[in-house]
Amino acid sequence: MFQDKLEAKDVEEFDQLFYKKAVQLAADVESVNNAIESGGNSDFNGRLDDLFGELYQLRTFLNNMIGIFTTYDRKRYEKILKSLQVQLTNSRTTLNPASAFVFKSKQTFFDRIQAEQKQKQKKSESTTDSKESSIQEELDYSESYSKSTTTIQGVSNETIVLTDADLMENASITIRNVSDCKIYILGSGIRALRITKLSRSSLICAGISGSALLYECSSVQVRLAARQIRIHLSTQCSIYVLVPSGPIIEDCTFMKFAPYLVRYPDIDAHLRHADLDPNANRWNQVTDFSWMLSGSKQSPNWSILESEFQSVELNETDLLREKSIELSEINVKRVDVDRALEYPYWRPDSSYIFAAGQHFFLDSESESLLISNIVSYAEENACANQVDSISWDKLNVISGCDIDHGGNTIQSVTELLHRFGIELDQSDSVAARVRNSVLALGSNASPIQLKRKFGEQEVVIVLRIELQHYDVAYSPMVSGYGAIPATLVESQGTRVDMGITCLSNNQLTNMHKTEYGYSYIQLNRALIRSKHLPESEFVAARIYAYVQSNGCLSDSGRQVFVLSSIQAENRVHTELSQLDVQRWVSKQCKNTVEVFNSKGERAIHHFIAHNVLDKSRRISIEKVLRKTAFDGLVSKLEAGLDTDDFQLIAQL
Repeated sequence: MFQDKLEAKDVEEFDQLFYKKAVQLAADVESVNNAIESGGNSDFNGRLDDLFGELYQLRTFLNNMIGIFTTYDRKRYEKILKSLQVQLTNSRTTLNPASAFVFKSKQTFFDRIQAEQKQKQKKSESTTDSKESSIQEELDYSESYSKSTTTIQGVSNETIVLTDADLMENASITIRNVSDCKIYILGSGIRALRITKLSRSSLICAGISGSALLYECSSVQVRLAARQIRIHLSTQCSIYVLVPSGPIIEDCTFMKFAPYLVRYPDIDAHLRHADLDPNANRWNQVTDFSWMLSGSKQSPNWSILESEFQSVELNETDLLREKSIELSEINVKRVDVDRALEYPYWRPDSSYIFAAGQHFFLDSESESLLISNIVSYAEENACANQVDSISWDKLNVISGCDIDHGGNTIQSVTELLHRFGIELDQSDSVAARVRNSVLALGSNASPIQLKRKFGEQEVVIVLRIELQHYDVAYSPMVSGYGAIPATLVESQGTRVDMGITCLSNNQLTNMHKTEYGYSYIQLNRALIRSKHLPESEFVAARIYAYVQSNGCLSDSGRQVFVLSSIQAENRVHTELSQLDVQRWVSKQCKNTVEVFNSKGERAIHHFIAHNVLDKSRRISIEKVLRKTAFDGLVSKLEAGLDTDDFQLIAQL
């Protein structure tokens, strides 16, 4: 009989329900096949019609949610449906063998259903990206629903113990790229477990109220209690399970199964919390979706563990003594500390166009045209037509190492964008971007950071210039990725290497969202010149800038710290690298936040990683740094000083 309409609110719920229905349908098909073989007067054709209807319903369930899956997911689900359809078709053929003389029969209801489904599938496949998605993408996607995910990643040769003290209620646990470890997860309220690339390790986990999903595991011993257990692309694993629905494997080899057999003081409470009954364990009712097409009863890919089933008695106190690494330390290892230490990142020496996630150097004429128009826009008596005279067709890039054909030939920006299938809105003129000319003090001049902020579909003009009477200082703050970022500071006589980003209105709005803690100001008479024309005179231009609202990093005004990674002449302030400034900040904050006893760079790595992981630490550090900060441009604006030169536009 047809069931109620299948519905799911997200990928995870769909995945669990799909596999549950698919396993039940496979079991029903096998039951009908056994009954057909034994003979009898039952209405087998009617029962097969019902099963075809359930298969149709399952396929409709998939098609209704096809847009939320990765390509890998879709193909996996389609493979299962195909296996079920082949089994049902074979059952129909066995029950109704073809006669020697066959007349063309009228198309049945279920024949029409299958024909319609084939047409829908062809249409769906034609509109779906054919590029293969990785398993890693699937796991990242499934993690995105949970705000309480605990991740163990990139660890080897450790003993890891997680208890209720380490886990949030309704936690989702992810284990990735772990080898030669012992892992114990003994907490209640675990919603889901996701494992990929676990090798030569043992794992014991109790009380999962949802599903456990294993990918690419090898040579592991795993003990799991979960509502549903699925294993993909794994080999040589011993799996001890408590599962009410029977384990599911796919594309696996040399898998051995046994009952759970784990005891520790709180296990009964943990199992009840997950609604798991030790007496309702189908550990040996394994479904191998890779073997369904074979027609053979027993899959060769799994077997019952031949040796005597081994129970495990755990003592939490002993385990905590054995623990060799804290969860906080595991999280530290996950942090990309290099992203902080490499700030402000690599910046091309020449002006460029950022497009399709790459940079393409502007030719000298295009650079001069853009800089002259920025200057013209600043002149009160400038002719509007002169400012508006730039079109994208007038900008050229130098083709070479950044474009896949040889020689340093000239190519228009319009042609370049056409190559990458990028179309600009008619209202998005170069002249409009000139009006949004924003100084790129630090990382905003780097294509690496522009790609993080804008992706690969945006087009950004970046001009390389020199700015006079200013320098690039450190801010009294810590960014979300752990760097001490840049701000602008006055510096009489200094000439500093700088970038200008020419942004569309939408890009400017999005850029504002990434500059938290900064003020957006207008410099009415900024003195600039092309970096590649050092003999030319500096000219006044009206340019915008992001400056730190709390001034710049300083030791009570005795020294202002500027970025050594940014070139400048006639500097009057103290140069520090990102590593050196992190060391200075950690010393200033040693009485406010924990600073680790590790030596050398390891101590700084810990300091940065914990700052990334803990927003409250960053706030505490910023309070310390503001006490000795040097008043900057925003302070002057708020005090009403030099308002002819500066204008506060917005505080972000």
